[in-house]
Amino acid sequence: MMRLRIRHVTTYDYASPVAATTQLVRMTPRVDPGQRVLEWNVRLEVLPSPSRSLHQPPVSDEIWPSRAMSDPPTIPRNHRGMDEAHLGYASAPDLTANDDGYGNRTHLVAIVGPHVGTRLVATGVVETSALHHVFQDRPPSLPTSFWLRPTPHTRAGPEVAQFVREGVFGSWATAGPESHEKRLVELMHRVRERVDFRVGATDVLTTADESLRKGAGVCQDHAHIMIAVARSLGIPARYISGYLWPGHQGLTQASHAWVDAYVPGLGWLSFDPANACRPTSSYVRVAVGLDYFDAPPVRGVRRGGPRKEELGVSVVISPEPRAWGAAAVEGGVVAGPVPH
Repeated sequence: MMRLRIRHVTTYDYASPVAATTQLVRMTPRVDPGQRVLEWNVRLEVLPSPSRSLHQPPVSDEIWPSRAMSDPPTIPRNHRGMDEAHLGYASAPDLTANDDGYGNRTHLVAIVGPHVGTRLVATGVVETSALHHVFQDRPPSLPTSFWLRPTPHTRAGPEVAQFVREGVFGSWATAGPESHEKRLVELMHRVRERVDFRVGATDVLTTADESLRKGAGVCQDHAHIMIAVARSLGIPARYISGYLWPGHQGLTQASHAWVDAYVPGLGWLSFDPANACRPTSSYVRVAVGLDYFDAPPVRGVRRGGPRKEELGVSVVISPEPRAWGAAAVEGGVVAGPVPH
């Protein structure tokens, strides 16, 4: 068992005032079997008026998508560090909270009025256990067959079909639960061997087929490929976004992504193809969905301002002192690259 303290900060800085911003935020860990949220808070701070010569009017009437937090962050040139004081930022009223159709806790950001920056701060403590990544949904929110549904980013196109033909995946229907689990582990390793971890090789719009063709990507690409292959073989699979404690104190690179696959007789099993390992209690589940677009930390639109914003992301994860012994016993230190 582990208790992980998490501080997740994201800032959007604009070169000219933005008239309005609407975003849906998924930054609250789920209450799932094997995971308890002991404390959690999500707050919004707004920089309501231009400051310094960096921010220049006028406000445009054009509408731009708001970049998601799991994109590789661009740190502003004048960025002073996430944990330093942000002079001029004002605390916004409490955000409206709700649950989406997948049971993910969401918060709604709705800012009407000129602003040149926003800051989202999510903090809290989550307790995870060894049962965290082999479980039955309680209660089941959706039938397992729902998770066979393809999406544009997880559709089994020519590259995925060729990847399946290259593997030994022909007898899933007659295999038992233990054989299913073993083959899913093999699939996880094959995805990682085929696709290098490389920041900047893809973006959030890249499909499973495209990342296979490139032979490079980040955690969301590895997850999309494994999901596409699993569903093409009749195995329910879903996308998981969340946090990963890398086994040391200090800054990590933002949110992580991995995969759940359903095996009758065992339940939902978790796999991290980006790190080629089975998730441990070092992982914290935040959102589930059919693909990335059901589970990004932040997604939305804004009206006016520049075409591009400067995005800064900071995630600090540290185990509570009483959890160090459990981490050592469970092997919580994850080897290999730690994706964003």
